[in-house]
Amino acid sequence: MSFSPAPRRPHRVNAARRAAQSPLQGHVPRGNSLTATRRATPVLRGTPDRASPFADDVSMVSASSDAEGSRASTSDGRLRAEGVFARSDQLDAVFYANLPVEVKQVLKNVDFYTSPYSGEVDTLTGFALVSTAQKCFVWKHAQALTGTPTCYIFACPLDYVLGTTPLHCLVPFGSGREPGLILISSSGETRFWDSIASGLAGGEHFVSIQLGLSTGETVTTLTRADAVTYIASTSIGRLLRLTVTSDGSKYHIAHHIFSRPQSAHGLARFLPGLWAEPTPQIEKGYVSSVALGKESESGQDVWALVNARIQKWNMTADDWEEVVLDEEVISKIRDAVRATNWSNVPLSDYELDLDMLDLHVEKTGKLLLLCSYFGTEHDAVGENSTRARRVYLVAQMSHWVGSLSVDKVTTIPYQTTSSSGAPIRPRMTLMASGSLVAVQFGDAVALCSRETEYRDRIALKSASDRTLGLGAVEQGSELLIMTATTIMKVVVDMEKVADFDPVTGGANIVKSIMTQAVLYGTNPENPLDFSFPPGVDEGSLMSGATQLSESILESDPELLRPNVDMQAQLQSREELLSFLIQFINDNAVLPKVSQTCRQQLASHAEKQFAARELWLMHNKYQSVTQSHSVLNEAIHNYLSAMRDDDHADPERAFFRKHVSRLGELMVYVMDVTRRSSYEMNRKLLEALMEANRVVYMIIDSGMHFRRNYGAKYGIQEPMYNPWTSAPPMIDIVFELFNMTTKIIETPTVETGTAAQYVKEELKKQIPDIGGLVFGCMTERLDWLKSPVAATEPGNDKEKTDLQERFAASRPQILDTIRRVGYPEKAFHLAEYYHDLRSLASLCHKDKVYPPDENPYLSKIQASLDHFREAFAMELFQWYVENGELRTLFAQQERYGDYIDMYFAQHPNPTISWINDIGKGRYGAASESLLEVAKGEGTLEVKHLMLSIGKLSQLAQLHEPNASVEEKVLNAFHDGLDFISVHETLLEKFRVVLEAHKGKQSHDAQADTVVRAKAKSLANRKYTMRLFKDLIRQLLQGKALGVEDIVDLLTLKDNDGEEMEDYTTALQLVDEAKVSRGIPSNVEVADHLVPQDLPKIRIKSAVRSVWRRIYMHDDWATIKQTKNLTDAELTARLQNTALYQTLLSVLSLESHPDEYTLLRPRDCQEPPSAEEISARFPGMDPDAVEALVDEFEAEGVEVIESGVDEDGIWERVLELVRQAQEGGPGRDVPMEG
Repeated sequence: MSFSPAPRRPHRVNAARRAAQSPLQGHVPRGNSLTATRRATPVLRGTPDRASPFADDVSMVSASSDAEGSRASTSDGRLRAEGVFARSDQLDAVFYANLPVEVKQVLKNVDFYTSPYSGEVDTLTGFALVSTAQKCFVWKHAQALTGTPTCYIFACPLDYVLGTTPLHCLVPFGSGREPGLILISSSGETRFWDSIASGLAGGEHFVSIQLGLSTGETVTTLTRADAVTYIASTSIGRLLRLTVTSDGSKYHIAHHIFSRPQSAHGLARFLPGLWAEPTPQIEKGYVSSVALGKESESGQDVWALVNARIQKWNMTADDWEEVVLDEEVISKIRDAVRATNWSNVPLSDYELDLDMLDLHVEKTGKLLLLCSYFGTEHDAVGENSTRARRVYLVAQMSHWVGSLSVDKVTTIPYQTTSSSGAPIRPRMTLMASGSLVAVQFGDAVALCSRETEYRDRIALKSASDRTLGLGAVEQGSELLIMTATTIMKVVVDMEKVADFDPVTGGANIVKSIMTQAVLYGTNPENPLDFSFPPGVDEGSLMSGATQLSESILESDPELLRPNVDMQAQLQSREELLSFLIQFINDNAVLPKVSQTCRQQLASHAEKQFAARELWLMHNKYQSVTQSHSVLNEAIHNYLSAMRDDDHADPERAFFRKHVSRLGELMVYVMDVTRRSSYEMNRKLLEALMEANRVVYMIIDSGMHFRRNYGAKYGIQEPMYNPWTSAPPMIDIVFELFNMTTKIIETPTVETGTAAQYVKEELKKQIPDIGGLVFGCMTERLDWLKSPVAATEPGNDKEKTDLQERFAASRPQILDTIRRVGYPEKAFHLAEYYHDLRSLASLCHKDKVYPPDENPYLSKIQASLDHFREAFAMELFQWYVENGELRTLFAQQERYGDYIDMYFAQHPNPTISWINDIGKGRYGAASESLLEVAKGEGTLEVKHLMLSIGKLSQLAQLHEPNASVEEKVLNAFHDGLDFISVHETLLEKFRVVLEAHKGKQSHDAQADTVVRAKAKSLANRKYTMRLFKDLIRQLLQGKALGVEDIVDLLTLKDNDGEEMEDYTTALQLVDEAKVSRGIPSNVEVADHLVPQDLPKIRIKSAVRSVWRRIYMHDDWATIKQTKNLTDAELTARLQNTALYQTLLSVLSLESHPDEYTLLRPRDCQEPPSAEEISARFPGMDPDAVEALVDEFEAEGVEVIESGVDEDGIWERVLELVRQAQEGGPGRDVPMEG
């Protein structure tokens, strides 16, 4: 488990949860309970005297009940019992005792950054002390449990150089009398009181000695070895033994510097070989820590931390000492730190700046070394900048064969920065026989298991508070923490620590922190702050937050007291959820929470808020006399489905336990409502009214919460699959809207005043439910359009379906709201959701023309002012789609610029030419009309467009610097010529119809024309049907295509002057394929009326014309020349359609190309089935094949006619040439 820094947080209040507990009772084993004091940073350990007859075992005094009993007493969920500061699975932190009044007065408003203070809690004697630079206060901390403790005050030996507090140790004299007191200043002045009782009289009677330090040397630590032996250390590496002695009537204190006996020194000089190992050379340095090791018959092991080295001494009972080991270990610890996978370890020794702080020896003889180094971590907000942090660790070392080695290093869940609390030198205290390490910092106490990955800490809330001392029995699992405001007791469950799961433990710790913050955050008396450990794991954070949020939502009794007042209970849960996200924000860890987790937490809070609002509404309308409640029945049905229906009060049970399923409840609400429409003894109107209220309250409240508080969760829109717009929710809201609309607009079975009142209420609900449809659909579409949703299966189909459904329903919903009497709400809804198309429609639900008489004219103007171009485009589009062009162009003067913009963005030459002509842009109008005329299917309109277009082309001469484009003008001429062909054919057909009086249908008229003008088609069923259909379309006033006109011109009986129609047909086909060379920017090359055709169909059309030219005459009769003169034969040939057509075609200024003049063998091929299907997309395939066959028969007939035999075709062509040259034709012999 890795950690990152957690600087002091802003003030957060914490609440207590259960009553204080007592320390464990029992005896302290001799030789293992030590008290070590360092200047201003005490870490105290008590041990009974191992040699003195007046040593006695002293244990902590009970504060209240047994710890386990206290735990059991909270099983009812009452977690805010007075006196509990913090509680997790592994520990309880409870109030233990108050500080004496005298101490409180001294510590009141003190600045710990500038004023030196130190203290200790001595579990051996049961006393505690606090020292300033001038005075030392001692009291029995256990006495504070039952009353006001007696406070003993002593004058301290003054430190004139450093101005620090003295080092201090209590001297145990057994339970029969008060302990003594030793105070040592940094300069070596030592004061000893054999009893603290003298402190009641000012403490003037004491023994004073001077340690005799060198110049510049200071005392650094004071450690109690036993009741009569104490060890002091100095800044130049010297250790001193202080001994309390008695002459029978008075106690004295003596001292000497650690050294070997003189006799041993002498023998070492003369007989060095008598000792197997030479005495290590001692290097001088600053002694920062002294610890007691194993005790043996030869004496006591004493370990000292000297700068970067560790020394081991043997302190004998004969008052001499010998150094056993002096080894540099800092490089070994550096290597061990770098061997880890910690990410914040600098590479250079200088940047690492490893510092060894404290030393302890646990019961197996292993050394525990508290160290720190400079690490860098990314800021909590996730930025790239970094800040230096002091990272703490415990190194476990073993001593083997005269050398020390590092076994492992373990991180401490604490890091300091420049913003951390009052600086002190951290110190360790061992608990539970050394398996648990407590580390005292200025603003926190960290707990670290040596055998599992359990890490936790207890942090102080106030910046003006600080830790003063720790007290623990090494074999026990209880810890006393003295701060500047109180003494608290921490009881650790070592079984839970031993069972700590490295996989789930991190998440549980994080959840526990948040739970404690939630539970105890309202108690102003709680001195503790709850914050996440440094480098809190993202997965653990999210898992813990989600679990806690779910527990709150389900009214976990460990978190909430039972409360019959449902409103108050719902309010409490809402506040807890709010506190949870605020806690995450205050700890600056929200960036570590994924967007999915944030939205899950937000959804929980939304549902909780919606549940409270729903309960308020339900209470408002609930009545004991009410015959039926949709909500109550829906809740009952839901609980039955969940097999959780064994409740005396199902409604409260749902709101207490099932708020997370609020969305599913609406399905049951809708089911009850539907059944109310057909089941007996149910009133649909009332059921529908309540269902509307319930559904609206749930969804709208959830959305309201998200809009107002989503920022606290760092929500990035859109929400991931939001519950308020899930597909079932949309269907339910939509169905309710339709049901309500139907009910209020149609008569119902229910009548009377009550029913009428309900219908009026339903009418009032229409705008709200309609707005809900808009909100749900918009929210769902926003999600479906997001990149995250794009990868989900079925997303595209759902998005498309919903878009189509929404687009179709919006105008209906808004119009319904307007229709039932709430037009302003309809306008507001359209504006809010930016549905400008529907807004434009709403503005024209009354009189549309003239625009000045529209009652919503002011709304139109206001919308244009607000939405500007966006609304103008939708407004004009509505005019176009609804055929209100007169209204559009009637406002040309008022909205001329917007109209120009509209046509620029929505090219529509069908009507834009009107705007262009109105503004004198005749050239643009001409181009638009030419383009539109191509696709116009009505002959009369097409004629009109071409005529106006031609006039516009001529009128542009009045435009500045304008000229008429001849090629464009020719395009209009060709188009009008094509219209003339239509009109000529119509005139011929109408002549036939004039002989038939009476009104006829177009089909009947077409039959009449066919009988009169297409006798040659009598035996060609499908060709005749085609010819008839084309005639009918022409009679209906439709504009036909080139191929259609060609068929009309060539399939009818062309006698006499009508033979010229073959030439007309060829000309039309030729114009359809020949580009007039009009510039591409004019875009009329594809609009050369009649029509642009594919090349293959043009060829087929040309072949069809020539086949029918050859088929016009009886070539077998013409070839019978017997008894004919040459003149008669020539006359026969000159009367054929072939001669007349060739004469006309070859007289044209632009001669046809190589395939316009076709011989019989070249025109035999009929059009393919694909060509005919392309021309007539809806034609039956059988009819297509039949047409192919009949066209193929035409080619066979032409070949069999013999026109291409015996020089007939050449003779006709020669006659044409001669006629063009004005001379007589040459006789051509013919075979008879």
